[in-house]
Parts: sequence; C-alpha cells; structure tokens
Amino acid sequence: MVSMVPDFSFGILYENNNFLLVREGDIKRMDLYRRINLTGGSIRDDETPREAIIRKFREETGLYTRADKEPFYIRQGIKGDIKYNVFYFNCYRLGGKEQAGEGILEILFVPFESLISFKESEDEFFIIVKNEYEKITPSLRALLRDMQKMNWKTFPYQISR
Repeated sequence: MVSMVPDFSFGILYENNNFLLVREGDIKRMDLYRRINLTGGSIRDDETPREAIIRKFREETGLYTRADKEPFYIRQGIKGDIKYNVFYFNCYRLGGKEQAGEGILEILFVPFESLISFKESEDEFFIIVKNEYEKITPSLRALLRDMQKMNWKTFPYQISR
C-alpha cells in the first residue's frame, strides 16, 4: 500500500531574462543544504497548491507574488512507499523586498542558458551559477529533466533557444 504525504508547490519567477532561484539553508536537511532550488515547499492541509506557492514566496524571498490560476506542470512521484504530487506555477512579482527568509541562504537570478545546460555526474546534478557549477535539488532536477524530455515545449516562457 502506498501512503500519502503532503504535496509540494514550486514557483518560477522570470524577470529581466533571469529566473529567481534560492540557495537552501536549512541545516536540518543536510541532503539539500546549500543546493540551488526553486522557491516552494510543502502544501499545508488548509491551502491550495496556488495559495502555498504565494505563501512560500513571501516566507522564503520576502516577495509578494501572484501565481497563475493553474500550474503549468504537475509531476507525480513515488519515493519508496510514499506517493506525492508536485505543482509548478508561473509566478509574478507584485511587491516586497528581496530578502532571504525561512531556510534560505541566498536569492539568485540565473539565466535560462544555465538551466538548459545542466549537467549530471553520477547521482549529482549541477547548473552554472556565478560562473561555477552548483549542486541543485532533486525537485529542480526533476523539472529540468522533464522539460528537456519534452523539448521545453511545456515550459512557460517563450525563450529563443
């Protein structure tokens, strides 16, 4: 029997030809510590996936955002006997001041070229940030792999490539 855990919601904010990403800083999660990720996380029982990503942007980045009504992509996953869904939303800045918040070391702006040129080494995955390869989280890796398999057709941005 597969047990259920809370689903996850992540957001993509694209401004000035760059994507907002975060460097994880929760020392309780050493498997993710210092890795690059999208803004997002667990969905609470009393909120929708869309409400969750708006909350997570405020908590993690200090930004007020709005999200599209529907996710641009939903990924289903199973890890062991745990089944979950991951919702990916297109998000837009409404206001606030960029400030690394809950469990975040740094807010980064990364060009699309860095995302599409991710590389793999054994079970580690990397993107270029500030001219160096940086480890990314499994959730960002999964999105990039899926988008690459679909030739970036479902990716929410029309970027010349």
